[in-house]
Amino acid sequence: MGRKKTNKILSVLGIFFKSIKVYFMYLDKTAKYMFIPVFGQILGLFLIFFTTYYFNVNIKKIAKMSFFSNNPENLIFGLFIVLIPFLVLYLYSFYRYMIAFCSLNVVFYTLTPKKGTKEIDFQANDKYIERRIFQYILLLALISILCLFPPLWIVLCLSFQVFALESDSNCFKAVGRSIRFTLENILPVLLMLLLVFALTYWFLPSLFLWGLEKTPFVDFLVTRLDVYMRILPYNEWNSILSVFGKNIDSVTVARNVAEITLMSVIIGFTLPYRCACFSELYRILDNEQIKEYSKADEEIIKRASSKKRKNK
Repeated sequence: MGRKKTNKILSVLGIFFKSIKVYFMYLDKTAKYMFIPVFGQILGLFLIFFTTYYFNVNIKKIAKMSFFSNNPENLIFGLFIVLIPFLVLYLYSFYRYMIAFCSLNVVFYTLTPKKGTKEIDFQANDKYIERRIFQYILLLALISILCLFPPLWIVLCLSFQVFALESDSNCFKAVGRSIRFTLENILPVLLMLLLVFALTYWFLPSLFLWGLEKTPFVDFLVTRLDVYMRILPYNEWNSILSVFGKNIDSVTVARNVAEITLMSVIIGFTLPYRCACFSELYRILDNEQIKEYSKADEEIIKRASSKKRKNK
């Protein structure tokens, strides 16, 4: 038993470093693929916020217009109409990101990188997931509900791989198989989670932000955002935060928004790396399951054949 666990741990380390090489080998293709899903969401949210801000600041001038002065309810309706294109941009980009969340597992699972580069048909893989969109939405809903219980986060981590790589799987089978894989291989799965999340959610975003802070770009962005953040109710917030000895202002909020936005770009663009790691981990664990089933079948066959011989 100890030997098997050691081999799986070493396999996880091998996958972790091998996936870094594969990720950078196809970085130009995956970056192009992830451009709209990542920047579309950010741009959509910012446009929604800035439009709402402009509307709020200039509401008195807007209300004097004949179309709005006769019926104040038209103010809300007018704002909603203006926001529709930006909301569509955000929702479309979010939809593409969630499709990529599953589709990229198929890409890297079927990828066999050699000396040259292999063409990747992202569109075909996306359509494969979209043909099962109803089950995929159910899977997202089921995982969202189960994730309300933090201990289940770990055992659900392979649900997307099972769903993407097993064409006959539904949402319940994907979750069930993920739980089974994880519980039977808890140490390798936990190690992979820790390594991948530490690299793509902490180290790389922090390194990227540290590099940008050496340039004037972050301060420039904070200065521009500070103008819009002044509208927030800081007096009310600080009256509550004073109990904990805390105090915030528009500059603090602007800097936090800028840093979170910049770090989210790296997190978004490293989604292919995460999929490469976990799709390969699924391959190993799935093969391990097949071997275990094969051994069990052989034992059953041996026992059955030995009983037949005795009966004879």
